[in-house]
Amino acid sequence: MATWVPFTEAVFQNALPVFVLEAHAAWVVANPTKVNRMGEIVAAVRAVFREAVQANPANVMDSETDTIPAAGLEYALDMAAYRLWVEMGDLV
Repeated sequence: MATWVPFTEAVFQNALPVFVLEAHAAWVVANPTKVNRMGEIVAAVRAVFREAVQANPANVMDSETDTIPAAGLEYALDMAAYRLWVEMGDLV
């Protein structure tokens, strides 16, 4: 993999529309046990991408554990947004 980019909760939040961030904030207030859920979703999606790359022994993994291949960033954002949206339900 030639280029790796960070895929963190901050990167994810910066990609979300303001109305989704506002809905998420309201959802967390209504469901305080979900305060860390966005970060957990991002971490899970990142792990899937890194595991997929690592499955091919010819690939060289980036030593930074919070990165994914740049070519997958758009798809990682989509996956995380969908998972968050499903959990939030009617709020978005």
